[in-house]
Amino acid sequence: MECIKCKNEINGINFCTKCGSKLNVICKECWMKNGQPYNCGFDECPGYKLPILEKLNS
Repeated sequence: MECIKCKNEINGINFCTKCGSKLNVICKECWMKNGQPYNCGFDECPGYKLPILEKLNS
């Protein structure tokens, strides 16, 4: 499988390791949500900012 933006070779992850593009609408194993499927709605992983952004958007 390859990234649709940069054509980097990827294997079943949520984001491209080269350009950071989100590869799936729903992350299969969101590391911020204890490995659960999750759609944060962002094009790039917000990482540790996710709880703050969720709070602002609620």
